[in-house]
Amino acid sequence: MATRIKWKNKDKYKAFLSEGKNYKAWLVKANSLATAADKTNWLISGNEGLASTHNMLMGMAIECLLKASLIVKGKDVVVERSGNLYFAKEFKSHKLDQLAIMLEQDGLTFLDEEKSLLSKLSIYIESGARYPIPLAHSGFEPLGTSDKEHDTAVRIYKKILAFVVTHG
Repeated sequence: MATRIKWKNKDKYKAFLSEGKNYKAWLVKANSLATAADKTNWLISGNEGLASTHNMLMGMAIECLLKASLIVKGKDVVVERSGNLYFAKEFKSHKLDQLAIMLEQDGLTFLDEEKSLLSKLSIYIESGARYPIPLAHSGFEPLGTSDKEHDTAVRIYKKILAFVVTHG
């Protein structure tokens, strides 16, 4: 038996479902986050204090692209429980390396150095840029401000974007 939705919530329900399953909406969000990351690029500004904010924004942009990739490969983003819509369990994760592994069976592969960087960027999404330290000492793994890590993050972003565009 289908759960009856109150009329006031029907529009929200439909919009949530539509936007959640629309990989292009995820691409738009990824692009806006990547653009914001560019604005905080410490390599250009010379302000290393922006590094953690840049890493968080770049990580969030990559997260949106990974989730767009899962959508184009047919993964359910939204689940219904008791008449309410929620993110599916795997979509609630900020663990970029784990999201990436979910896509390897679909042909999107990552080098070991890319997986390592995805793991580090996950820390910045969860806490590393919001607080001066991560949520636990075990997560304390400074990303640093190297050109190589920045270039790797950009390469990952472009790789996932190409995957989404090709399969979308």
